[in-house]
Amino acid sequence: MKKIYCKYLLFCFSFLLSACSEDIELGKFKPEEPSLNFITASLEEVGEAGGEFDIELESNLPWRVKSNEDWITVEESTSYGNATRKAIVKVKIEKNKVLEPREGSITAWVTNDYEQEFIIKQVAGTPPPIVKRHVYVKENGQGNGSSWEDATSLSLALAEDLSAGDFIHIAAGLYAPSLPMTGGSTSESDKTFEVRENIIIIGGYPANAREGDISDPDNNITELTGNSQSNHVLMVTAPKVENQKVTITGITVKDGKALSSGAIQINGTKYAGNYGGGLIVGNSVLELNNCTIQSNIANSGAGGVYAFAAAQLSMNDCTVKNNSCVASGANGGGVFVDGGASLEMNGGYVANNSAGGFAGGVYVMKAACRIFNVTVEKNAAGGIGSAVAGKAYGGVYIREGQGVLVNCTISENTASNIGGGLGVYGTAASPAAADIISCTISENRVKNATALGGGIYVNAPAAAATVNVYNSIVSGNTRGSDGTNFVSDEEGASGYIVTNKNTIVSAAVIGGEGQEISTDFNFSTMLEKISEESITYYVLKGDNNPAKTKGMSTADLLALGIGFIPNISEEVMGSDQLGLSRDNKLYIGSCVK
Repeated sequence: MKKIYCKYLLFCFSFLLSACSEDIELGKFKPEEPSLNFITASLEEVGEAGGEFDIELESNLPWRVKSNEDWITVEESTSYGNATRKAIVKVKIEKNKVLEPREGSITAWVTNDYEQEFIIKQVAGTPPPIVKRHVYVKENGQGNGSSWEDATSLSLALAEDLSAGDFIHIAAGLYAPSLPMTGGSTSESDKTFEVRENIIIIGGYPANAREGDISDPDNNITELTGNSQSNHVLMVTAPKVENQKVTITGITVKDGKALSSGAIQINGTKYAGNYGGGLIVGNSVLELNNCTIQSNIANSGAGGVYAFAAAQLSMNDCTVKNNSCVASGANGGGVFVDGGASLEMNGGYVANNSAGGFAGGVYVMKAACRIFNVTVEKNAAGGIGSAVAGKAYGGVYIREGQGVLVNCTISENTASNIGGGLGVYGTAASPAAADIISCTISENRVKNATALGGGIYVNAPAAAATVNVYNSIVSGNTRGSDGTNFVSDEEGASGYIVTNKNTIVSAAVIGGEGQEISTDFNFSTMLEKISEESITYYVLKGDNNPAKTKGMSTADLLALGIGFIPNISEEVMGSDQLGLSRDNKLYIGSCVK
């Protein structure tokens, strides 16, 4: 027994000695110093056309590589690796369409404190041809596109080697894409009409167009369809170049279905497959004229239109209707402006769009909008359920961004929770600002009986949201499922402030200094709704209607418009939603008819 006990003690002593020895060795361990280098220091004199290039590097530790420019793309499968004596990083350099040389870089790193930069220089682009190309498209075109008689298909026209300022003319008909987006697969979901250059596209020519025919979109319907298969019916990926833009006139975009969970990178911008069922535009400049975006869906957001990544989108006399976001938390049923993008709308109609989450009509998220002479009606956010925070703002929602609305009618929009007509949200770190001028906001509703802000809801304290309402009517908005509780016109979170001048809120008539003058406005007898094709507006009724006498003068409205950057034009400030002059009238609201 004694012998066994001694052996046991000897074993324990040996184990402790071994453990101490291991601790000593671990304490002496030092991590290897990073050694990461590009085998060549730079890529010089890349041609105007760009192309694909292999760049070699070596590293003694795991590494990653990223691009620092939107015109340089690193192939994802070669953007990382383990210790190696030689790795190949594949980069794609886009064609230089700027008339100056440019310089960019990619960066390789092991840790945040240890990285190496690789310089890429590209020669200047050449000016586009002075003589512009005109490409002609018909529904079953099989020619080379040089004339109406030799018309081509729209997919092939867009695949041509076009230059800035070239034209594509499209005859009436129904067009479905046959080619994938840049970098896309051959699946139906990746097929799209992609506009890669700053060109001019005009639809609305007769189906059997001949030389000399002119565009008439109202009578010659030109439709682009995704056949409920394409993630995006129309994509605009053209590069931003000074004094250039894409212009599209007289087309309808319909039946897109953005349900993919993937994303494709084009010109350094990632286009998500679950946003923008109808139209998606990233980091481009796009002008739409007399276009319709209808009956598109998306899973996560922007059923109709998605503008993001500093895109500049202007829409003139456009209709956005019957689009939807299908997921319960999806936002921006009609138009979604995101990521530093900007939206300008002048004239048009945003109606019958829906979102499972925020903003049935227009969603402006950390972006800017200027919306003039537009009807926003019958859009919906969320269902009829309880007051859930994610089911809010039926008409227009400005979140941590800036918005100016002039001569707009916001009517019959619904939200299951807050903000039936208009919502504004900001934080101290990311404040919001909204200016509402000569607008009529009426008959909007929050469906839950305890919800707030059937007309306007400001979801922020005064320090986080600046909201000014001038020369506008906010009356006749309700809460509750039956739409009869008329106590929900202007409301907000604790500490919110709305500055009202020459404005009517519920029954109250508010003067130019923000003071209450009277409480004798009755929306049911003093407002009359007029609904026409693609426009709804309210006219003022009654000889003793204070909304006819307590508004701002034309001179005051023009002076107000000058205070914005950029200025709001006299044409917009001095007229109403129908284009009628406000001269010699003191009418409040969107219409002086």
